[in-house]
Amino acid sequence: MPSDAESVDTRWGPLTVTVCGERGRTPCLTLHDVGLNHRSCFQSLLLAAGPKSLLSKNFCFYHVDAPGCQAAEAETPASFLPLTLGKLVQALADVVRHFKLREVLGMGVGVGAYLLTQLAAENPSLFCGLILVSPCCQRPGWWEWAWGQVACRQLSYQGWGPSVKKYFVQRLFGELMQQALGGESDLLQAFRRECEQLPPLAVCHYLRAALTRPSISHLVPSIRCRLLLLFGGEALHKEDCVELATRASKDRFALLEAGVFANEERPQELVGMIESFLVALQLEGYGLGPGLVVGE
Repeated sequence: MPSDAESVDTRWGPLTVTVCGERGRTPCLTLHDVGLNHRSCFQSLLLAAGPKSLLSKNFCFYHVDAPGCQAAEAETPASFLPLTLGKLVQALADVVRHFKLREVLGMGVGVGAYLLTQLAAENPSLFCGLILVSPCCQRPGWWEWAWGQVACRQLSYQGWGPSVKKYFVQRLFGELMQQALGGESDLLQAFRRECEQLPPLAVCHYLRAALTRPSISHLVPSIRCRLLLLFGGEALHKEDCVELATRASKDRFALLEAGVFANEERPQELVGMIESFLVALQLEGYGLGPGLVVGE
């Protein structure tokens, strides 16, 4: 699948957007969680989908990286600082206008799912569907806030030390999942290597923004598109996911338990859930461009 990284000017500064696929297809806007970038967050899912999947054949992906998280040598633009999730939502709206996107499929994980949820609530006609993995929609709890503040200080002064890696592994995988995978599984080792490729200060800014987020639960009823909500039994934002489902229109969402870090842990299973959601969208007339291409 052809890809092209582009720097997009927004009202707060440049954002890196990696476009993958033919631009005439239905756009899929993605946004990653804290401690990841678009590659480490979505690569396993798209590889598991394969070139003949509904995702690969029908969508052009617009992968947005949080400011400074696109590469090891990158920095967060000073114009974004202090970084807030409100600024990022406004910048995402500028990205949509830059590429002239419409009838967008949104795919977000964790904090990235929060941002797409707010964007969809503020722009009800923009999205044809939202796929949200372990989304958050409420203010952080005391545990997330307190341990996150410690991680921010360590990222600022020490970079990717062992305790910071432990924090992000715990945040993304949870204790029980780590035990199930084994402390030195290939998945956990790969994550530890990948996080070192991200600039610690850029991750720190994104994490600080996540720790000061306001609740957007009251905005959820404004969302018109269909929602696919995926969460794990030990996911950090499990309660938020249930809250989001409670606030959403009763006939417009599906709530499924997948995995703590489903897009990495069991990507093939997630592909099946997503493809069923896409077929349902098409059958119900929720507009995926000229129509899904199913089969050869």
